[in-house]
Parts: sequence; structure tokens; C-alpha cells
Amino acid sequence: MDDKKLFENDEINLYELFKTFWDSKWLISSITIASCIFIVLFSLSIPNIYRSSALVMPAQSQGSSMSSSLSGLGGLASMAGISIPSGNSNNKEEAIAVLTSHQFLEDFIVNNDILLPLMASKGWDAKKNELIINPKIYDTKNKKWTGKTNAAPSIQEAVRSFRQIYIVSENKKNGFVTISIDFYSPYVSKEWIDLIIENINETMRVQAVSIATSSLNYLNEQISKTNISEIKIVLSELAKSETQKIMLSKSSPEYVFKTIDKAFAPEIKISPRRSVICIIGALVGFSLSLIISILLRLRKEKHNS
Repeated sequence: MDDKKLFENDEINLYELFKTFWDSKWLISSITIASCIFIVLFSLSIPNIYRSSALVMPAQSQGSSMSSSLSGLGGLASMAGISIPSGNSNNKEEAIAVLTSHQFLEDFIVNNDILLPLMASKGWDAKKNELIINPKIYDTKNKKWTGKTNAAPSIQEAVRSFRQIYIVSENKKNGFVTISIDFYSPYVSKEWIDLIIENINETMRVQAVSIATSSLNYLNEQISKTNISEIKIVLSELAKSETQKIMLSKSSPEYVFKTIDKAFAPEIKISPRRSVICIIGALVGFSLSLIISILLRLRKEKHNS
């Protein structure tokens, strides 16, 4: 190599820079190829993730018609200390809050027995349509957990893990709600979506029946205590409303959410984007090789000086 330096007077000698790269072409090629091979193998080791989604809309409320039929009795109702039912206008917001609540997710994990696939899976065997269980976490042969503590993960840990794969989003323009799950198996993802929709409808339905039943018991108690005919009329109408609410709730499987577009098992993965990973890895490897060649040139110049 000639006596010209790569850096002269704090300026880069472009000729020497390109000459350095040319002289180090085998080193640059080797590092770039090695990084490409590594990143390809790494990308292939990442399991596929599939997203299953369902589109739901708020179920039609019967509360508004009941409320309008009782609106003329509002004055007398207030005298009796009873508030006229306002319908289910806030049921959607409440249901969305419940969908993302810790208690709902905890009950979902426990009641549907998904702790094992949620916490111990590391991939999916498409040919067998089976989840691949990580033996470092769970011993399928002896059916026992093999983690650091040899105990099942805590429910709080399970809820945190589930939140990472669980998405609930609302379209503010039309009020539709999308519920999605990203998981190794598209079939398990779809199954869990169906269970979540079923569970939220059942949870809200049971809650509504419980509240209406308590209200009905209270109203019947007040009817038996009062002698004022006007108040009895109001209480009777309210009791009738609560009775109708109980009947409608028990007869409506899609109590709070009606499914518009059912979840399905997707054929196309959502991640990883292996082509992007490989391109980025190749660029990083190539850039690293250029830096190494420059450092070697500078080291040689320092040694010669």
C-alpha cells in the first residue's frame, strides 16, 4: 500500500477509501455472506404468528323502548326514590372495559383451561395441527411444569402474557369492535376469539339478570309497603320493566355483542417478516465489514508510522 493516508488534514481521501474497500473485498464478502447466512438461519428459527380477528357490533338494546314507555312516570318515580331505567346505551363501553379487565382475562384463562398452551407453547406443527410445547417449561410425558420453580406460572403472569397477544379496538365512527389474538396456531387463535365473544356475552348477560333480579325484588318489596296508588302504579311498571329485562337477557345469547364477521383460522402469517429481517441483516453485515476494513487500514497506518 502506498504512503498516502486514508485521513489527511481531517479529510477523507476518497480514492484511498475505495482502494481500502477493494483491497479488503474478500474480507467484506466473507463477513457479508456470513452475516446473511446467520440472519437467514435466525429468521427461520422464529416461529410464525397468525392473527385471527372477529368484528362485532353492539346488540340492539330493548332498554330504550322500555325507558320511553316509562318516561311519563318519571316524576312519580323520583318521588318514590326510583330512577327510570335509561337503557343499554353504555353497555358497549362497559363491555369493552370488561373485555380488557384483569378479572375477565383471569376467569377466561382459568375457566377455559388455556394456561398450558398460553405459557408453554413455542410454535405450531402445521402437519399435525398441534402446538409445540417447550420442554424447558412443561414436561408433556410426566405432565408437570419444569420451569425454575417446577410450578405452574402465576395467574398474574398468565394475564400479562395474554395481554401481549390480545387486541381489542373500537372504530369510533361506526361503533364496531374488533377483537384479535396473535398466536402460533391459527386454529387456537380462532378458538380463543370465539370463546372470548361467548364469555363476554354470558358475563354481561348474567350481570344484567342479577341486577334486574335485585331491582325486581326491591320493587316488589316497596309495592307491598306502600298504600299510595300512584306510587304503586309506578313501581308496578318498573317491576314489569325489570321482568321483561330478565326475560330478554335470558333469551339473548348475543346479549351485548352481535358478531358481524366471525373469526377464522388464517392461512397467512402476520409475522415474522423474514424478507425484511434478511435485508436488514445483510445491510448490517455489509456495513460492519466496511467499518472493520477501515479500522484495519487505520491500524496498519498507525503501525507503519
